[in-house]
Amino acid sequence: MLPLLLAGAGAGSTLLSSMFAGTAQDEVNNARLGVNSAERARQQALDMEASGINSGALNRYAGFGTLLADRATKLSDMYRSAVGGGTALPGTALPASSSDVVNREIDNKQAIAQAFGLQQGDARGKLQSFGDLLGTISRSQARDAGTLGQIGGYKKGSAGVQALELDAAGHAGDSNKLLADLFGGFGKAGLNAGLSQMEWLDPGINPDGSIIGAAGPTSIRGRPLIR
Repeated sequence: MLPLLLAGAGAGSTLLSSMFAGTAQDEVNNARLGVNSAERARQQALDMEASGINSGALNRYAGFGTLLADRATKLSDMYRSAVGGGTALPGTALPASSSDVVNREIDNKQAIAQAFGLQQGDARGKLQSFGDLLGTISRSQARDAGTLGQIGGYKKGSAGVQALELDAAGHAGDSNKLLADLFGGFGKAGLNAGLSQMEWLDPGINPDGSIIGAAGPTSIRGRPLIR
């Protein structure tokens, strides 16, 4: 009876060991799944941020011709204002002359100078508009490039952290693993003890198939009845 109890206890412990081992593996799998899901979410969020920055960078060149014309107008207005906005030249006051000829000549020269200044303001505004607009855009593009570099660093760092998180997730089922090992040891010991006692109680078989030392109808024509 005792060998059967030991063997039964060993089998039960082995079954419990398998159950705890399965639970431990489920915990590890769930923990790793959570780590991978969190990493995908982080990477997707960073990708979306980078995509938004790229879209904004491309949009800066949308309607470039219109932007260029507007910038040329603003620069031209600025330079034209330096020559009096078409009304009067600053700092050109001259002594009054009693000669009408001299006064007309002065007015004529001032008008020519003013027209030339206004024309040069327009030309300079148009000439510098391209470089000024492109420089403004380039500064914004450079800032975006720096931000994209930072995002790339964040993505790389996040991937590095994921490796550590996966390593930690591998220990999620440690408590159940310990129980599985303990019950596995108990099961092995119980089965070994039960089987060894059963062998000790086995009287053995004669060459003709009968049980050694048995009395009564233990075999028929050399075939054991209980084997």
